[in-house]
Amino acid sequence: MHFIGHLGGALKSMAYHAAELLVIPSRSEAMSIVVLEAGAAATPVLITDRCGFGDIAEIGGGLVVPATEEGIGAGLINLLSRPDELKTMGNNLMRHTQRFFAWNSIGNKYLRMYEAMASV
Repeated sequence: MHFIGHLGGALKSMAYHAAELLVIPSRSEAMSIVVLEAGAAATPVLITDRCGFGDIAEIGGGLVVPATEEGIGAGLINLLSRPDELKTMGNNLMRHTQRFFAWNSIGNKYLRMYEAMASV
């Protein structure tokens, strides 16, 4: 486990790609952008139920746990005891991120919405 402080740019991308797992112990977020960044790098996540991404477990991209020491600890034990599954989880998260949050996906949604409004 490393607490490395702020990283930006290429260093941040390299850290995401090098990580086996990203833990986001947030206690209050509407939607964690960090989850999307991890997804872009195919890095699985352990997040709390306060990150605004409850579907992470459903898509098999990681694990959602209570925002407590116990919840995070149990989640770490759970995921780190299954190292062979982490790569699959990261790939699941990457596919989900690309499908719903990549710029081309968002742009296409807006384009369809504008086309529908223009045809009314």
